[in-house]
Amino acid sequence: MFLTNLLRSIIFAVAAVFLIFIQDHSVVLGATVLLFVSALVGFSGLVGVVRKESGEKFAVNLFAAIIPLTVSMFLLTTNGFLGLQNTAGDLIVFRILVAVFIAALAVSEYAQSFRAEPGDRLEFRISAFLGFLATAIFALAPLNDVNAVGFLSAYFALSSAQRGIWLATPGKKVRNGK
Repeated sequence: MFLTNLLRSIIFAVAAVFLIFIQDHSVVLGATVLLFVSALVGFSGLVGVVRKESGEKFAVNLFAAIIPLTVSMFLLTTNGFLGLQNTAGDLIVFRILVAVFIAALAVSEYAQSFRAEPGDRLEFRISAFLGFLATAIFALAPLNDVNAVGFLSAYFALSSAQRGIWLATPGKKVRNGK
């Protein structure tokens, strides 16, 4: 899980920095960033699948890889390969795709928390809570395109920071001096 978290943290950090400092907060830009992030997260999830054994973790990691790849394929093939545009209908589709992408990650991390070590269990659940909260915002809040892309960048920034802190925290053996 270390490698998958490291890759997700880097991907989310780059996406957050890009979205924060770019001046265009349109559906087109948000969908483009979501396309790249979902594809990269999907492939990093496949790295986790390849490195894991069979069993429940395999199914959870596969779920966390397939849903983001499905989102990226949908974004890639939408509108005759032109992608989402700056229309009200495409804003709704964008919000649904973001909610599905984030919810898939949150569900997989919550499921992984049940089999994780005690130190990682809390981190999985914190990450899952951030995901469920972001999913609720995208599903229920009346967001325009600027707010939707802004909340997406905020989710990426928070998730990247949380994962970075998680990865930088010494493990149980290091803390006990063993």
